Amino acid sequence: MGDIRLIVFNNGLQIIGEVGEKDAATGTVSIKAAVQLVSVPMTPADQKEGKAGMAFAPFLRYTEEWETGITVFSRDILTVNTPVRELLNAYNAQFGSGLVLPTGLRSV
Repeated sequence: MGDIRLIVFNNGLQIIGEVGEKDAATGTVSIKAAVQLVSVPMTPADQKEGKAGMAFAPFLRYTEEWETGITVFSRDILTVNTPVRELLNAYNAQFGSGLVLPTGLRSV
């Protein structure tokens, strides 16, 4: 797997996936194995504990490009960031390499 990133689009859509080729000539970027972050309902007890209700929904999963890279226009992207380790681990376990990194460790 390459560079797994959290991409936020201008319309608020949040996608996590492997950022691939960037084409300056066409102003596009490809995203492999893209999944959308979806907010799910939480119980009042979970809300009090500060838990987040998030789930993955494959983004354009039934396209031929899902595995090779869905092409999006760079102008539609608001920001590209590194996901927190817990999110990265959940993504890798379901859609990526399967590697899970220890959490709670701070980088130096």
